[in-house]
Amino acid sequence: MISDHNFLKALLSDNASAGRPRNPIFNALGEDRGLLNTEGPMWEEQRRFTVRKLRDMGLFKSSIENITLEEVKTTLKHFELYANKGDPISDKQMMFNGAVINTLWAIVAGERHDWDGPVPLHVLTVVDDLIKNMNRMAVIGLYFVPGLRHIAPGFTGWKAYVNCVVDLKKLIDDTVAKHTDNHDPNNLQ
Repeated sequence: MISDHNFLKALLSDNASAGRPRNPIFNALGEDRGLLNTEGPMWEEQRRFTVRKLRDMGLFKSSIENITLEEVKTTLKHFELYANKGDPISDKQMMFNGAVINTLWAIVAGERHDWDGPVPLHVLTVVDDLIKNMNRMAVIGLYFVPGLRHIAPGFTGWKAYVNCVVDLKKLIDDTVAKHTDNHDPNNLQ
């Protein structure tokens, strides 16, 4: 573990330590694109683009404060609900993921959903399943021995993970298509 700030800064700024190994698990998410799967000049370009667009959407500004506060209020309402009933909080991961994912979804897609309602938010369910399958693959060791996905795709969680990736990509494609259909250049959101 590296705990020295100056050493860490020097290490991270050295190109020799900037490479990423090829990993089919992460490759299924982005196929050598995006922030997770690229390196070198492509990674720098992707990072610069992402940071610029996130700033344009208000991520590093106080303009997203209202979105974040709305999710905090919903989470606190959940705590109060369980406290008043005297019940233990049954699904803490889903509750916290709901707040985080809904905040990010509101920033990226411009939509806020009632994640604590009777029907879970579809994006929350998809991402939660994706995270659970990634954790399952980590426990089984698929990150270190990716060839296991060919030997036992069901046991290792590979098959379920690929299905989750397909669902997430479909959700994103549907959201982009909906936005494209409703796009008004005179009313930018």
